[in-house]
Amino acid sequence: MPLIYNYTFENNIEILFIDDRIALNPEDIKRLSDNHLIMILRRWENEGEHIYQEEHAKYQRPDKYEWPRPGLVYFALRSDGLIKIGFTTRPKARYQRLTEQQGERLEILHEIKSENPFELEQQIHQELNEYRIKGEWFDLPATVIEEYKSNGKAKDMDQG
Repeated sequence: MPLIYNYTFENNIEILFIDDRIALNPEDIKRLSDNHLIMILRRWENEGEHIYQEEHAKYQRPDKYEWPRPGLVYFALRSDGLIKIGFTTRPKARYQRLTEQQGERLEILHEIKSENPFELEQQIHQELNEYRIKGEWFDLPATVIEEYKSNGKAKDMDQG
């Protein structure tokens, strides 16, 4: 998901940042002289990277040492048979976002509650690396899912 935020430069010119790109409102562009537009772009070159990095840092996944925060690790099945293994501290919001991102409602096959879902997710990803297709998507045999359901946790990891 791209990082999008607004920033207001001088003269109430709003700049929309989309990841590392900028966009200006067409109405604002019409009222700018070429020199003023060049000045804004130069200011972006000088200050924009700092602004971008500062805003971007707010949306980064926390470092594992900033945890634990209670949550869960989920196994979500997509219609093509691939399974996403992810973590969340807000399941309802996360499942809604997954539906929007994937264009379909994923079936939640299993959830494991944890006091540190970030570390648990990382451990499960390592344990199941041989089944990894890409990123957090896995092609898991049903027996693997059943093993996690019956154990209720990842190997050697206390359930929260």
